[in-house]
Amino acid sequence: MAEFTTWRVFDGLGDPLPGAVPAFLKFCDRTGLDLTPQPGIVNLGNGLFGFAPSAAHAGLGVAYLVDNGAAASPRYVNGTVNAQGVVPFASFNFLNPDTTLFNGAGLPSFVGAGAYVSNAGVPRAPPAVVPLLANHLFAVSPSQADLDAGGAVYVLTAAAGAEPSSFDGSFSAETEWNYDADLADAISKVRLLIGDTDPNDRLLLDDEIAFFLSEQSDNIYLAAAACCRAIAAKFSRQADFTNLSLSVSASQRAKAYLEMATELEAKSASLVGAEMFVGGITKSGKQELANDTNAVQPSFNRGQDDLPGNDDQAVRPWWEE
Repeated sequence: MAEFTTWRVFDGLGDPLPGAVPAFLKFCDRTGLDLTPQPGIVNLGNGLFGFAPSAAHAGLGVAYLVDNGAAASPRYVNGTVNAQGVVPFASFNFLNPDTTLFNGAGLPSFVGAGAYVSNAGVPRAPPAVVPLLANHLFAVSPSQADLDAGGAVYVLTAAAGAEPSSFDGSFSAETEWNYDADLADAISKVRLLIGDTDPNDRLLLDDEIAFFLSEQSDNIYLAAAACCRAIAAKFSRQADFTNLSLSVSASQRAKAYLEMATELEAKSASLVGAEMFVGGITKSGKQELANDTNAVQPSFNRGQDDLPGNDDQAVRPWWEE
């Protein structure tokens, strides 16, 4: 399942509107194809609502437009949900001056110098604007070449009469996520230890795991423990919710990863000093230790308290008697 997507709804006075009943006007992929079944929108209380798309839908890329109701502010909410590793895209929703859905005509477009450039300011060929819902919802997506060049910055100008008059944003190249089932590298070993091996449900990126490996001097168990604590912190920020037969408990997932971190730390500690030296268990071994001037000698020896002259070897190891 993809990350839980949330938004807040207010009344005309700026207070939370818990009685709102949001509904999808559009739930589709980046091309405008409707995705089914739609997830349920959950009332989390205090004017907060949200939904969780399936991992399969997030893998395609989800665009949505929600109507929160005539008494709600904002009335309409739109956005996108992308699985990690999928080319990103952005959606845009336009309104009339009276805040109803835009009923004019024409596509938004990239107009003027700097409307679509690389992160270094170099002009690039702009992508096509894709209509997702009549004249209300649109989407744009960068090319892989744009991402390979470091990403892109854009300014999208609306059709005449639409509000807002423009949208701006950026696309960035995502850090890689890789898992080698042959465990040929340390990052893959850490992924195996923390259970982050599903490309459709990614928890940490390669660079994030590499950071923890560096912090823990390449100890994969301690790095995995640090990763678990980072994942637990991520889930701790999410809300638990239940919707019919669907139940997601972020707090339980956070607790499970904290417990996993403790187990991995214990595993690392158990491997420290695993090789032990045992000496002095034979007479010859004891003699070698007694003759070793660099070895720490025992504080007591047999015969050390004998009166001088009673024995020509006053202090003798017991095994020589």
